[in-house]
Amino acid sequence: MAPFLPSALQPTNSAKRQISRLGTWTTLAVACAMMLPNGTQAQEAVSQASYITLKEQGENFYEIKAAFEAYWEGREIQKGAGYKPFMRWMHQMEPRVYPSGKMPTSTEPWNVPRMYSQPSPNQVEDVWESLGPVSRPTAGPHAYAGGVGRINKVRVDPSNASTYFACAPGGGIWKSTNAGSNWDLLFPDETDEVPIIGFTDIAIDPNNPNVMFAAAGDDDGGDTYGLGILKTTDGGDNWSISYDPVGESNFTVGRMLISPNNSNLIVAAARNGMLYSNNGGLSWSLGSGTSGTRFRDVEFHPTNPDIVYASSTTGFFRSVNGGQSWTSVGLPASAANMNRNCIAVTAGAPNRVYMLASDSDGSSFLGFYVSQDAGVTWTTTSDASTPNMLGYSPTGDDNSGQGWYDLCIEAHPTQPDVVMVAGVNIWKSTDGGNSWACSSHWVGADGLAEVHADIHGLTFEGNTFIVACDGGVYTSSDQGVSYSDITNGMSISQMYQIGVGQDQAGQVGAGLQDNGTILLDNGAWEDMRGADGFEVYVSQNSDYDGGRLFYGSYQLGSFYRIDSNNNFSDIAGGGGTGANAEGNWETPFIKDPNNDAVLYLGKDGMFKSTDFGNSWSSLGGPGAGNLNNIAVAWNNTDRMYISKGGSMWTTSDGGGNWTSISGLPDAYITDIQIDPATAERVFVSVSSYLGEKVFVSTDAGGSWTAMSNGLPSVPVHCLAYNIGTTDEIYAGTDIGVYAWNGIGWEDFNIGLPNVEVFDLEIQETQNTLYAGTYGRGLWKASIGPEEGCTDPASCNYNPTAIIDNGSCTEFDFCGVCGGDDSSCSGCTFEDACNYDDQATIDDGTCVLENPQSVVVTITTDNYPGETTWTITDADGNLMLSGGPYSNSGTGYSQQTNLCSGCYTFTINDSYGDGICCGFGNGSFNVTAGGTSVLSGGAFAFSTSGTFCLDPDPLVIPGCTDPDADNYNPNATTDDGSCTVACAGDFNGNGIIEVSDVLVTLGEFGCISLCVADIDGDGIVGVTDILYLLGQFGDPCQ
Repeated sequence: MAPFLPSALQPTNSAKRQISRLGTWTTLAVACAMMLPNGTQAQEAVSQASYITLKEQGENFYEIKAAFEAYWEGREIQKGAGYKPFMRWMHQMEPRVYPSGKMPTSTEPWNVPRMYSQPSPNQVEDVWESLGPVSRPTAGPHAYAGGVGRINKVRVDPSNASTYFACAPGGGIWKSTNAGSNWDLLFPDETDEVPIIGFTDIAIDPNNPNVMFAAAGDDDGGDTYGLGILKTTDGGDNWSISYDPVGESNFTVGRMLISPNNSNLIVAAARNGMLYSNNGGLSWSLGSGTSGTRFRDVEFHPTNPDIVYASSTTGFFRSVNGGQSWTSVGLPASAANMNRNCIAVTAGAPNRVYMLASDSDGSSFLGFYVSQDAGVTWTTTSDASTPNMLGYSPTGDDNSGQGWYDLCIEAHPTQPDVVMVAGVNIWKSTDGGNSWACSSHWVGADGLAEVHADIHGLTFEGNTFIVACDGGVYTSSDQGVSYSDITNGMSISQMYQIGVGQDQAGQVGAGLQDNGTILLDNGAWEDMRGADGFEVYVSQNSDYDGGRLFYGSYQLGSFYRIDSNNNFSDIAGGGGTGANAEGNWETPFIKDPNNDAVLYLGKDGMFKSTDFGNSWSSLGGPGAGNLNNIAVAWNNTDRMYISKGGSMWTTSDGGGNWTSISGLPDAYITDIQIDPATAERVFVSVSSYLGEKVFVSTDAGGSWTAMSNGLPSVPVHCLAYNIGTTDEIYAGTDIGVYAWNGIGWEDFNIGLPNVEVFDLEIQETQNTLYAGTYGRGLWKASIGPEEGCTDPASCNYNPTAIIDNGSCTEFDFCGVCGGDDSSCSGCTFEDACNYDDQATIDDGTCVLENPQSVVVTITTDNYPGETTWTITDADGNLMLSGGPYSNSGTGYSQQTNLCSGCYTFTINDSYGDGICCGFGNGSFNVTAGGTSVLSGGAFAFSTSGTFCLDPDPLVIPGCTDPDADNYNPNATTDDGSCTVACAGDFNGNGIIEVSDVLVTLGEFGCISLCVADIDGDGIVGVTDILYLLGQFGDPCQ
């Protein structure tokens, strides 16, 4: 069995969360003192700075990971504490550096042939089409804190106040010429052509706006590598590398400025020191006194650009010669424990400098400092005893923070006492930093304006306040009282996974980094759920209720279901045991393409559900910890494959026995695809800069053959196999998509940006390939003639289909195309306890009992968007559901009528801290018939309780004889009213009499449509009259 890591490496296991009875969320990790690459030892974590510093220095990944897990061991993971951003970085980085953990140098990953694929002369159209989203998706009933994608900084053209430039960490530079009303990619496609399309900052020459410098790479989050500093002299039409950090590890730039008085002088706050150029970027030097120091921010003195200020991770530096040499300046004693600071100046008080700092132990607010003498001396105006402005809470009463990831400041240019600072939320001071009030909150708590969490850049342009954050770009024209989302036009979503609907053309779901899970349906995007989104599946005509069924997921292994009536149900948690245990940051999850009820997920082993996720059974596993990939052969579901890191296993008996697979290189496995026709033929991709990237086995992993010819030297993230073809396979890489031609891989990127492709899926009837990119949203490309129904009379007629695939169907009685009448079937008897007022077809399921009223009352905590609940019956069928909610500290009630039986009430908190009492005094109460049967509020991820209702039969008098003419199927008590008609009793009075004989005589000889043809021989004749006379005067029997 191939080990998870080579023997020289023993990184920690995945962090494990335990939830205490009061909702404390802690992370357990192995001890710090453990073996690491090259025999190094992890240092004992005493502060958050331990792992952040290691990351900043570009140390071995597994040493960083060990320090991270050791720090969080036994600690409460609070909201906005920086846990999630760091987990995102580890999820992004580990596959690339496995198994050695050695961090690549900044330019090493981009020494590849593809720069961008221009259309060939005979090709007039791009292969790929962008599908966005390009604005914030419309919020669905279970959505919260949505957005488009991350923006690091927004800069304004010094010569045109309406021209904005926005830097996306994985999606290029965007330009608006109308103050953000709409955006276009900077000179369309031009920034898609550079080897990396992630940017942190841009500097515009105040004397010539056609000259710009761009900081390539993501300085805050590390989503993309630092290619260096790029320069354009023609407004962005062409770019060249001005500063090449060749050989430097982990290079990025946090801030760049061009001197307002000298266009040849540029300064850049870089990871390796303060860079400056005095010849317009032809050459660069490190400022004296800064080599080896990590810098994050830089500012010119507003009236004397010879004076330059710079902030390092632990201090403040000052230059009086335009950045050529620097002196470290002493700060107040309260600033001794900082891990990052940022600075701001204001023309309204030229000698004033503001500084915001975060604490190295937790990245929460450390202090706010002011210099009134151009940075020579400093005083403390706010310290850690004042509200925590870097945390999650709108009142600052928490102790969390993630200053290492998002920390920014801006001062008003003409009102020097007005200062805005931000981390998770935005805070404002109107007295120079002596007092503060929260200006915006990530979900709009306490009546504040809503601005997406995680702020990376603040800019004042006159009185317009501009915000760059993980959700896009916002502006305020009233100094932070109200805000508007102005991300319209940007396609910058960072997609982890996508899910393509096979029974509805153009229906695609996507899981996004920090912007939840979204769904493209009928050409419009809908926000389905918040948090980080991952695997997603959608079916329009589902097996669940005949309508749309949506499966989505959160980080660390939580999954949910949304049905066609928008009922929300959590189906797997991330804080319990078995299928509900914590999974990986991205937990694998697949659905049987032929049965919407059958699901598989991978945690510490593989699990299966056959009832839409209501219950799960274990399929076993190697016991190696949380899995990264799972795959099931749909033509033989006993054959499955799983992987963790570089190790892989298979089973041929549905999980009864798992066998280790060998023969693959020691590289991180990123995807497993099974030949749709042969369960033993399997393809895998790996994340590696060197060597082979894709392999195939024809004997279930017994032996392997490399098939990497033509692939660039970058990681491969995913594979897609076109069903019904002979090895039509596509590979998603760090720099786009490649197609297998039978002997090698070909570039398949005409029109596609130079972007990371994390997931590929094929819509089989449309023959359309969809690509989920990590920075430029969703794209599609046609890969063959479209299939579908070609009959115009059918309800699913597809006018663009070329090939009829036999799918033509009709509307059912309920008006559902291809339905089975089930969507409008149910109990139609109004007095029954399970009466369905939407049903038009009675399906015989009526329960003849009095309906019993059940009421669920929820009082929300401070974070109502995290709360959902369900009531299910003994068979797991959903009876009622509620949440998530919009308003904190608010009571919500829902009522339903139920029949007798036992029911389970389950309440969930997606963050894992319950609804009482750490962040508000929330509660739940379930009453049946006015009596409380369940109540509480203090729990972790979820808590459940069962209540039972005794039968209360209906008393309905009537005829209970099924053979009687007046039989009442809903009657529960026979009232003696049954009447039985007999042959010849034409007036239905229960006896043969004269009037019946007269009817027969009147039809004597009738041979068509005869009422009196008693014996059914087709004519009213003598035998019919003789029968009546024989029964004359006798009551019907």
